[in-house]
Amino acid sequence: MDPQLLGLRPHDVLPNVHSVQVEWEEISTHDTEELKSLYQTSLLQTKLEEWLKNDKSIDVQRVTRWLIRHCIKVTRTSRNYMESNPGKVVPEDYVCYPGKMD
Repeated sequence: MDPQLLGLRPHDVLPNVHSVQVEWEEISTHDTEELKSLYQTSLLQTKLEEWLKNDKSIDVQRVTRWLIRHCIKVTRTSRNYMESNPGKVVPEDYVCYPGKMD
C-alpha cells in the first residue's frame, strides 16, 4: 500500500502541494511519511465507505481478505516476471512492476 512502490509520485498523492516533476527522493523524510500515510488511510477509508454504502458488514475477515486480494493484484506483474525469468531480479520500475517483492 506504499504509493512509491505502486509507481505513484508525490503529485499523484497530493496534487495541490507537489509539482508533477517532484520525486520521492526530493522531499523530506517527514513529508514522505506523511504522504504515504495519507495515501494508505485514504485507500482504506474509500474501501470501507464503499462497503458501508453497499450495506456490507465490516469485520476483520473482510478487511483481511481485501488486503490479501489487493496484494495479489498489485504484485501480479512482478510475480509473472519472476516466474518467466528464474534467478533474475525484478527491475526496480514500480510503474511496470508495482509492489515490493521481499
